[in-house]
Amino acid sequence: MTDPGKELIDRLVRDLRPVPALALERRLLAALGLGLLGAAVLMAGLLGLRHDWAAMMASPVFLVKLAYAGGLALAGAVATARLARPLGRAGAALPTALAIVLVVAAAALLALAEAPA
Repeated sequence: MTDPGKELIDRLVRDLRPVPALALERRLLAALGLGLLGAAVLMAGLLGLRHDWAAMMASPVFLVKLAYAGGLALAGAVATARLARPLGRAGAALPTALAIVLVVAAAALLALAEAPA
């Protein structure tokens, strides 16, 4: 009598082929690109574009928001790439994201404390 678990495993690996190099990275980049494109199209279509793009992009507030969002996105991308593999761990991505949030929270509290009453 055969073991049904072993038989199932044998059927699952019968046609097993190696995965192409960098297949995971390519799929993640494709998903990221499609997501960015979709978000840009939705933002432009629903909210419209600002008339003062050049002035806005030189503003310190915009740069801080861009750095904040970019840092969290980078930490999330690193965590996603690591966790997509078997036995993957997020590693330093989660503490990095927490540090980014804490730095921005501290900056907000400092700005609030210096605001006129």
